[in-house]
Amino acid sequence: YVYKMESISPDFTVYLELYTYGYVYKMESISPDFTVYLELYTYGYVYKMESISPDFTVYLELYTYGYVYKMESISPDFTVYLELYTYGYVYKMESISPDFTVYLELYTYGYVYKMESISPDFTVYLELYTYGYVYKMESISPDFPVYLEL
Repeated sequence: YVYKMESISPDFTVYLELYTYGYVYKMESISPDFTVYLELYTYGYVYKMESISPDFTVYLELYTYGYVYKMESISPDFTVYLELYTYGYVYKMESISPDFTVYLELYTYGYVYKMESISPDFTVYLELYTYGYVYKMESISPDFPVYLEL
């Protein structure tokens, strides 16, 4: 279940993530205050994902190591995201095709380190993962939209 989540401040867009394995289970709406995301984690391939309801924007994420492998289009019903998880640095990421919007995420611990721009081909996101509270996050530069996730 997704428990109630208090609003922090209007400075942050707050995301709820539900992690499932192989199937996406039904997810109850919480309130109109939150944009709710469903993520399906797969390994090597993106399996078919059933539509849940028009109430949710559904994301597919493919986790890879060091490289982003080819990802087949599923259907026009879904916006598809590719995420590359790195440690400390963001490595070069090849463009796949214009069919996908590609995201880079850098996972850090407690602070958000400097992240070099890769190329204008990618929209780059910084995510800071915290535990129980959302700590203050310094702005890096106007080159990046910065997101906080709790």
